[in-house]
Amino acid sequence: MTANPNAWYSDSEVVSETKFEDAISRKLKPYIHIELTNIGTMPTTIMCIEAVRPWKGGQVGQSGPGFQEHFGKKLPHVLYPGEVWSCRADQKQLYNLPGDGPLEIKVVASHKIRPLVKKLKIPTESDRRRT
Repeated sequence: MTANPNAWYSDSEVVSETKFEDAISRKLKPYIHIELTNIGTMPTTIMCIEAVRPWKGGQVGQSGPGFQEHFGKKLPHVLYPGEVWSCRADQKQLYNLPGDGPLEIKVVASHKIRPLVKKLKIPTESDRRRT
C-alpha cells in the first residue's frame, strides 16, 4: 500500500486563482493518493479504509465518504491478482484531525487478520504554508 500526500488531479477543486497579463495560475486542492495492488495469486476483498490519529488514550478518525474511490471501484471491492485500487482523501481535512501522533491510513482486506497500515508524518504549520 502506498499513501502519497500532495497529489493533484485534473478534476481537483481550485482553491485560488491569480490572473496575469497573459495567463491564469490556479492553485489546486491537495489530496492524499492511496493505492493498493494485489501482488498475490488469489483475489482479496478490500472491505474499508480509514484515517486515524492517536488522541487522549484512544483515537479519532475519518472513514467512508471522506475517501473518494477512483474509476467507480466502490468498497467493498474484490481486487484480483495484478489489479490496482486507488482513492483520494482531502489532505487538509486529514492533517487537521485532532491528535498528537502520525496520521495512519488503515485498510481492512479479507486476506489479513489485521488492517494494512501506512503512517504519514503530519507536517508542521510552517511546512503546510509552503504547499
